[in-house]
Amino acid sequence: MLGFYAKHFAADVVISLYDIWALPADTRRNLPCPWIAWVPVDGEPIPRGMRERLKTIDYPVAMSKYGQAQIEQAGFECDYIPLGIDCELFCPGDKDKAKAALGIPLDRYLVTVVAANKGYPMRKSWMEILQAFGQFYQDHSEAMLYLHTTGEPYGSQGRGIHFGQAIEALGLTKVPITFPDQGELAVGIPDEQMAMVYRASDVLLSPSMGEGFGLPICFLPGQLVYLDSGIKTIEKIEPMDRVLTHKGQYSTATYCESRHIADEEIISLDMVGLNEKIRLTKEHPVYALQPPYRRFISVRRALKRGLKPEWICAIDLTENDFLVIPLCLIKDTMDTVDLRCFTDVKETNGRLVSKYSNGSDNVVTFSDVAKVAEVSFTSVCRVLGGYDRPTNETIRQAVLEASKKLGWQSVKRSIPAQMSLNYRTGLLFGYYTAEGSISNTYTVEFASHRKEVGYRKIIGDILKEWGLSTNILHRKNSYSSRLYTCNKALAQVLKRTCGSSAPEKHIPMEWALHNKKFAQGFLTGFWWGDGHRLSGGFGYSTSSRRLAHELRRLLLGFGILATVHSHKRNKIKHEEFTITIEGKQSDRFATLIGVLPAKHSGRQGQYFIEHENYLYVPIRSIERETYTGLVYNLEVREDHSYVIHGFAMHNCEAQACGTPVITQDCSAMKELTINGRAIEPLQPFWVPQLGYWWQQASIERIVDALDRFYKLSDEAKEFMAGGGTEFIRTNYDWPVVMEQYWEPLLAKVQRELW
Repeated sequence: MLGFYAKHFAADVVISLYDIWALPADTRRNLPCPWIAWVPVDGEPIPRGMRERLKTIDYPVAMSKYGQAQIEQAGFECDYIPLGIDCELFCPGDKDKAKAALGIPLDRYLVTVVAANKGYPMRKSWMEILQAFGQFYQDHSEAMLYLHTTGEPYGSQGRGIHFGQAIEALGLTKVPITFPDQGELAVGIPDEQMAMVYRASDVLLSPSMGEGFGLPICFLPGQLVYLDSGIKTIEKIEPMDRVLTHKGQYSTATYCESRHIADEEIISLDMVGLNEKIRLTKEHPVYALQPPYRRFISVRRALKRGLKPEWICAIDLTENDFLVIPLCLIKDTMDTVDLRCFTDVKETNGRLVSKYSNGSDNVVTFSDVAKVAEVSFTSVCRVLGGYDRPTNETIRQAVLEASKKLGWQSVKRSIPAQMSLNYRTGLLFGYYTAEGSISNTYTVEFASHRKEVGYRKIIGDILKEWGLSTNILHRKNSYSSRLYTCNKALAQVLKRTCGSSAPEKHIPMEWALHNKKFAQGFLTGFWWGDGHRLSGGFGYSTSSRRLAHELRRLLLGFGILATVHSHKRNKIKHEEFTITIEGKQSDRFATLIGVLPAKHSGRQGQYFIEHENYLYVPIRSIERETYTGLVYNLEVREDHSYVIHGFAMHNCEAQACGTPVITQDCSAMKELTINGRAIEPLQPFWVPQLGYWWQQASIERIVDALDRFYKLSDEAKEFMAGGGTEFIRTNYDWPVVMEQYWEPLLAKVQRELW
């Protein structure tokens, strides 16, 4: 029939959208013109029957990157053209109006499935869907399941599911499960009504065992994402987190999804100036510059002439390319901080008043009491300091009697409940992060060299401004000194904002990224403690991975790009990290922290290119690895991108309507699921009728995914509802698909014909 119609209409080219293995073997022989076959691929590997058909096709076109990869692995050249969407029709809308129009009660949580009821094995996982919803309904009685399909098997010689029998067998007769009008479904439901169905749905459930279109591309765990509140590993990103985008601004992440891959090839990018590799799946778009030459002077000239970075799949990157770091300078958007959020000390008249005294302003000190009572200093702190820790009753009585005998009086110490973010508070927190420690008795100590009198004086003056007194302890037979104060509120604030032990130290980024003076003070204070000069530059040292990368992030806020290196010392279990600032960047850094510039031997250079609001960093090497495990992707509103280790990356997928989608993480399942979750399959199974593998769905994981979406806040749901609309209009609207994909392919066919 295809050949007949092609001849009847005198076609110049035939485009088919169908499973090619289901077409007659002589299809190409009967066509009088070239054949473009738009091919779905829903399993792997490509079966023999499909390979035989591919040999006869002039222009195979896959509708997913997954399908393109499978066809190319089978030895065939293949183009990629995604499915197009009518964005004027399929777009987010009023959910309540849609439910009312369809006769769905407004208080129902509507779970929708749109799939064909045909074939065996049942590729659409019908039995798993029914069982999973039955379990979900037990905890959420307001839920309703809408199955947009036929109640009896459709086509395929009656193979499929008889829903009436299945619902009765599973004991779900009292569970609200509804179908569309079967007569309307047979005639054909208009697209406008389908758009209404999607808008009315709270979640779309599609855990198919295999599908012909999708785009499963992600990052490996542990990759650091830049936020307006600091840095998080990608697997810990939550809805409503604001992430840095490729435009150098912050946008809201609507969802973080994960999937499991097994023995899949990934790309590992080794970047100049970064100690950790960026590891991602092959298809992930990266914001990169592909200049004709690698030489910096040539790249600078090309940028000045108008060369722009582009979104490039990771697999298409070369070692001549540059990745792009967007600059997002620190802006003053925060002036004060409420410290009550970081301590359990109660506030009185605007002060956080501790229960105990350090004794420094008394004639009688804790040490005096300890000597008379013949107990340890710690025991006195526990008794007179008001700790909740249990103390031996004999010791307690001895301390109380000694304090009474000596006339000790409690002097309560306090700090302000509202802290101003300024240069001096930045110095305090920075120096603590470098050289501070906290004892079990809430004593805050700042270590220093005995000759560093100026540093100790400044920190002591800041603490006195807060209302605290300090003491200085010089170690015998040592060059070290310690300035210390004892205050529970201060100790808790420092511990909860900056950490306590060295490998756990970090920066209070939610403050530093929103107050320039505080950030400058922090970098200066940390330099006092753990900074050092290098030949031609400056450096920081730390044993905290998080702190190292936060320092790099904070320096970027001043337009300074630092390098991060790691190494292991002998006899030390944890890694040591070095953050270095060299070349022209070192002069900026010296001005920032107020020190003399570094001495440079010869011309100053730098390992990156700065142009407008971006830094361009060369790729040192690209490797391919085999990986098994979870991978992650973020969905981000507006700019549809996020920053990993400083470098800009794109979202993976798009979604037509504003309803979150639950799919299975196999084959090509997620082309249109920007807001959704891909659940890990239970296990693969061989389909002998088709000659390839499908993936069995997990009932427990479907229930878990439904429960996750149900528990999302209204604000998060609102963000998710509109998360993919703009991205679809830009990339998947039919006019865009025609212009970017179909027109070039048809022009190519026309040239070859002529």
